[in-house]
Amino acid sequence: MIQKYKFKLCAIIAVYLGLASCVDLDQTPMTSLPGEVYFENEVQLQTYVDNLYAPRTGDDTFDQIFDAHGTWSYGTFGIDGNTDNMATVSADNIWIPANYKVTQGGGDWSFTYIYKCNYFFNSVLPKYETKTITGNVANINHLVGEVYFLRAYEYFKKLQKLGDFPIVTEILPDDMTALTEASKRKPRTEVAHFILEDLDKAISLLNDDVAKTRITKKAALLLKSRVALYEGTWEKYFQNTAFVPNGPEWPGASSNSGYQFPKGNIDAEINFFLDEAMKAAKEVASSTPLVTNNGILPQKLSDLENPYLKMYGDVDLSGYSEVILWRQYNRGLGITHNVCSYATAGCHKTGLTRGLVDNFLMEDGKPTYVSSEYQGDDSLNCVRAGRDGRLQLFLKVPGDVNYYQGGGVPERCYNVIEPVPDVALGDIEKGYNTGYTLRKGYNPTFD
Repeated sequence: MIQKYKFKLCAIIAVYLGLASCVDLDQTPMTSLPGEVYFENEVQLQTYVDNLYAPRTGDDTFDQIFDAHGTWSYGTFGIDGNTDNMATVSADNIWIPANYKVTQGGGDWSFTYIYKCNYFFNSVLPKYETKTITGNVANINHLVGEVYFLRAYEYFKKLQKLGDFPIVTEILPDDMTALTEASKRKPRTEVAHFILEDLDKAISLLNDDVAKTRITKKAALLLKSRVALYEGTWEKYFQNTAFVPNGPEWPGASSNSGYQFPKGNIDAEINFFLDEAMKAAKEVASSTPLVTNNGILPQKLSDLENPYLKMYGDVDLSGYSEVILWRQYNRGLGITHNVCSYATAGCHKTGLTRGLVDNFLMEDGKPTYVSSEYQGDDSLNCVRAGRDGRLQLFLKVPGDVNYYQGGGVPERCYNVIEPVPDVALGDIEKGYNTGYTLRKGYNPTFD
């Protein structure tokens, strides 16, 4: 009898465990929610979109969708390093014959960020189009518009780095045939059109009634102008080369035999892009007041401030009409940069080239080589005297005051008074490079 009850008890337990296992298997994994059970409301959309703003590796300020100031660099002010405008201490392959090549792997070819945007659209658009996402409609529209902007911006990076590139808008299956087909590169002009289409969608959904630390309609218009200007001028100056469709030795010729431009021909393409650039730029410029530049270079606390100069090193950019999108730094959150410190020395050994400095006109509107006002280049003071007001503000000369807060000088203020640039000093934090050193990013009262 005991054995009989034991058998029944074991059978009951086995059935229960079997049923319990079935219930467990039927449950949605709690650590990875699929799109069909998420993206139900405005808050969930914003949580996902906020993450698209974040650095991609979590701790690398250089690996993110937007350029930003870093801890060990001159930040966004040094982006022109190793060009004809600006020099740094590190050589670049761009200047080595036959050694400047398209990368064969790595971040330039990564589709991770594009996948994140496409996953959002794949999950959200069906619900968005049927109006089943709960929340403020204007906010939901804005969030969808932000992702169109972000995908466009990522594709713009690919266009600049690689030219012809695959256009992928769907979540692809783990199937070699499908992946191979989707990985075929599209002609660069089609990539540029795709970017503008995404930006047009963004413009129709975004508004400007949000904090400037988020993407706005003006930001989308500005990016549209930049993309269109880039592609229009690229096709204008590189037509009849391998860098533009239908040019000699164009890599896409074999897979695009008899290729027809979307606008019919190369000249129509160029005109289209340049027209789009002008229209988008005009819309932004006509609605964005400029920040006043009074020409003053403050040298002590009692001096009148120059809003235009201050804008380039201020802690809070929300009040500047000219600023369309900015990143807010916060020491408490560990989001910091060293640009203000480096601006009190040689800008992390980043300097302007002589060619760029010579491009600045004199105050009389004439080039230096024909103006009677030019004082020569025996000293930096002579170079700066009587020049375009922007060069007078942003080119540092010996004797300029870099810090005047009072009450003690911060440890990372390298020079209270600007010295003669020491281009021989190897210290990258304190040394100088070309001798032509920018003031952008300096804050004479930083702590």
